[in-house]
Amino acid sequence: MNIDRNFILRKITETLQPTNYVNALWLEGADSLGTVDQYSDIDLWVDVNDGNEQQAIATIKNCLKEMAELDFEHEAEHPHPKIRQLFFHIKGTSKFIIIDLCIQSNSRVFWFTEDKEGEKVRILFDKKNVIAFKPMDKIEMGKELTKRKEYLLGEFQIKKVDTEKEIERDDYLGALNFYISLAEVFTELVRIKYNPNKHEFGLKHANRDLSVKARLTVEKIYQFRSIRDLRQHIILMDETIGDLK
Repeated sequence: MNIDRNFILRKITETLQPTNYVNALWLEGADSLGTVDQYSDIDLWVDVNDGNEQQAIATIKNCLKEMAELDFEHEAEHPHPKIRQLFFHIKGTSKFIIIDLCIQSNSRVFWFTEDKEGEKVRILFDKKNVIAFKPMDKIEMGKELTKRKEYLLGEFQIKKVDTEKEIERDDYLGALNFYISLAEVFTELVRIKYNPNKHEFGLKHANRDLSVKARLTVEKIYQFRSIRDLRQHIILMDETIGDLK
């Protein structure tokens, strides 16, 4: 039996669609963006009636085990109280085909934003019109981004001084502690400039979201081996920050 991602998705869909407690099944990530390659995992989302979350998990797990033995399973802590996130891997399949499963209770209030690059989905079925899209309010988004940028510029100055303080103390690990946060702030400022619809994505997809020049700058600040590198990278970020305002 050739167990590839298409086979897995077909079996899960055939198993869940007839049930009376699963309302919708959709894909996010590479499947929704059309960027699937041999290294892509499966970002699977399931909407279920409240109270049937564990039943849905058990049904999906049994479906996977009917294909082959599971050699990995793990439940992660999800920040949203109405979402459970689990990971599975089927023995004998590519190690990269991790099934990243999110089970959401139907009472969760959510929607996707039209034309927002990070909120594309591929719907496998939706029996109760669970998946809704709202138009993007570009004026409101502009206001939010302006406010966010002002906040990040303030954070940049604070974290830069904190990093420089530890550099002067010749404490590499102490400097690195603050520098990592500084680099994250800088990366988000770069994204707001060049890819505002995905400003919160950090380094994820940066290789394809940013211009070549911006990507090379971001890559540079994450390459370091010593306090001297951190000092030089802060200078580079300072020189770049003016273009991001």
